Amino acid sequence: NHQETAQTTLMELARDPAWSDRLGDLQTPSHVVEGSEDYRAMLEAIGLAEVECHYHIFHHPMESPAAIVEFCRATALRPFLDRLPAPRHPEFVAEFTRRLEDAYGTRGPLTFNFRRLFLWGRRADI
Repeated sequence: NHQETAQTTLMELARDPAWSDRLGDLQTPSHVVEGSEDYRAMLEAIGLAEVECHYHIFHHPMESPAAIVEFCRATALRPFLDRLPAPRHPEFVAEFTRRLEDAYGTRGPLTFNFRRLFLWGRRADI
Protein backbone atom coordinates (compact mmCIF):
# COMPACT_ATOMS: atom_id res chain seq x y z
CA ASN A 1 0.00 0.00 0.00
CA HIS A 2 2.97 2.35 0.04
CA GLN A 3 1.85 3.72 -3.33
CA GLU A 4 -1.76 4.23 -2.28
CA THR A 5 -2.95 7.84 -1.91
CA ALA A 6 -3.23 7.74 1.89
CA GLN A 7 0.33 6.52 2.34
CA THR A 8 1.90 8.81 -0.25
CA THR A 9 0.06 11.74 1.35
CA LEU A 10 1.35 10.69 4.78
CA MET A 11 4.91 10.54 3.46
CA GLU A 12 4.57 14.00 1.88
CA LEU A 13 3.29 15.40 5.17
CA ALA A 14 6.19 13.86 7.10
CA ARG A 15 8.64 15.61 4.78
CA ASP A 16 6.96 18.99 5.22
CA PRO A 17 9.29 21.41 7.05
CA ALA A 18 6.84 21.62 9.96
CA TRP A 19 7.36 17.90 10.68
CA SER A 20 10.52 16.77 8.93
CA ASP A 21 12.84 17.35 11.90
CA ARG A 22 11.14 14.45 13.70
CA LEU A 23 9.64 12.47 10.83
CA GLY A 24 11.72 13.12 7.73
CA ASP A 25 13.45 9.72 7.69
CA LEU A 26 10.37 7.59 8.42
CA GLN A 27 8.75 5.30 5.88
CA THR A 28 5.35 3.68 6.04
CA PRO A 29 5.52 0.07 7.26
CA SER A 30 4.46 -1.30 3.86
CA HIS A 31 7.53 0.07 2.08
CA VAL A 32 9.37 -3.17 2.94
CA VAL A 33 6.76 -5.49 1.42
CA GLU A 34 8.22 -7.38 -1.55
CA GLY A 35 6.51 -8.50 -4.73
CA SER A 36 4.47 -11.71 -4.73
CA GLU A 37 7.11 -13.56 -6.79
CA ASP A 38 9.73 -12.77 -4.13
CA TYR A 39 7.56 -14.41 -1.47
CA ARG A 40 6.86 -17.36 -3.75
CA ALA A 41 10.61 -17.91 -4.11
CA MET A 42 11.12 -17.64 -0.33
CA LEU A 43 8.41 -20.18 0.44
CA GLU A 44 9.66 -22.60 -2.20
CA ALA A 45 13.21 -22.19 -0.87
CA ILE A 46 12.09 -23.43 2.57
CA GLY A 47 10.46 -26.49 1.01
CA LEU A 48 6.81 -25.59 0.54
CA ALA A 49 4.98 -27.05 -2.44
CA GLU A 50 1.94 -25.80 -4.33
CA VAL A 51 2.84 -22.28 -3.33
CA GLU A 52 0.39 -19.54 -4.20
CA CYS A 53 1.13 -15.84 -3.70
CA HIS A 54 -0.99 -13.01 -4.99
CA TYR A 55 -2.22 -9.54 -4.21
CA HIS A 56 -5.87 -8.66 -3.90
CA ILE A 57 -7.24 -5.14 -3.70
CA PHE A 58 -10.17 -4.66 -1.36
CA HIS A 59 -12.41 -1.71 -2.15
CA HIS A 60 -13.49 -0.43 1.27
CA PRO A 61 -16.36 2.03 1.30
CA MET A 62 -15.40 4.81 3.73
CA GLU A 63 -17.51 7.61 5.17
CA SER A 64 -14.79 10.19 4.60
CA PRO A 65 -11.03 10.75 4.44
CA ALA A 66 -11.17 11.13 8.24
CA ALA A 67 -12.35 7.50 8.40
CA ILE A 68 -9.24 6.49 6.43
CA VAL A 69 -7.10 8.29 9.02
CA GLU A 70 -8.77 6.24 11.77
CA PHE A 71 -8.34 3.06 9.71
CA CYS A 72 -4.59 3.81 9.43
CA ARG A 73 -4.01 4.78 13.08
CA ALA A 74 -2.80 1.36 14.24
CA THR A 75 -0.70 0.65 11.15
CA ALA A 76 0.73 3.23 8.74
CA LEU A 77 0.10 6.23 10.99
CA ARG A 78 1.39 4.67 14.21
CA PRO A 79 5.17 5.09 13.73
CA PHE A 80 4.65 8.74 12.82
CA LEU A 81 2.58 9.49 15.90
CA ASP A 82 5.02 7.53 18.06
CA ARG A 83 7.77 9.97 17.07
CA LEU A 84 5.75 13.07 17.82
CA PRO A 85 5.03 14.51 21.26
CA ALA A 86 1.45 13.66 22.25
CA PRO A 87 0.34 17.31 22.34
CA ARG A 88 1.15 17.57 18.61
CA HIS A 89 -0.86 14.49 17.57
CA PRO A 90 -4.14 16.39 17.00
CA GLU A 91 -2.38 18.95 14.79
CA PHE A 92 -0.67 16.25 12.72
CA VAL A 93 -3.86 14.20 12.36
CA ALA A 94 -5.86 17.28 11.37
CA GLU A 95 -3.32 18.20 8.69
CA PHE A 96 -3.20 14.61 7.43
CA THR A 97 -7.00 14.60 7.22
CA ARG A 98 -7.04 17.93 5.38
CA ARG A 99 -4.46 16.71 2.88
CA LEU A 100 -6.41 13.49 2.29
CA GLU A 101 -9.53 15.53 1.61
CA ASP A 102 -7.56 17.42 -1.03
CA ALA A 103 -5.96 14.27 -2.45
CA TYR A 104 -9.24 12.34 -2.72
CA GLY A 105 -11.20 15.45 -3.72
CA THR A 106 -13.91 14.97 -1.11
CA ARG A 107 -14.83 15.35 2.54
CA GLY A 108 -17.56 12.76 2.08
CA PRO A 109 -17.88 9.10 1.14
CA LEU A 110 -15.26 7.42 -1.00
CA THR A 111 -13.75 4.06 -1.81
CA PHE A 112 -10.45 3.23 -0.12
CA ASN A 113 -8.41 0.72 -2.11
CA PHE A 114 -6.50 -1.49 0.29
CA ARG A 115 -4.08 -4.06 -1.10
CA ARG A 116 -3.35 -7.31 0.74
CA LEU A 117 -0.88 -10.07 -0.04
CA PHE A 118 -2.12 -13.65 0.29
CA LEU A 119 0.40 -16.46 0.68
CA TRP A 120 -0.07 -20.17 1.12
CA GLY A 121 1.65 -23.41 0.47
CA ARG A 122 1.76 -27.03 1.53
CA ARG A 123 4.60 -28.83 3.22
CA ALA A 124 6.04 -31.18 0.61
CA ASP A 125 6.02 -34.16 3.02
CA ILE A 126 2.24 -34.08 3.60
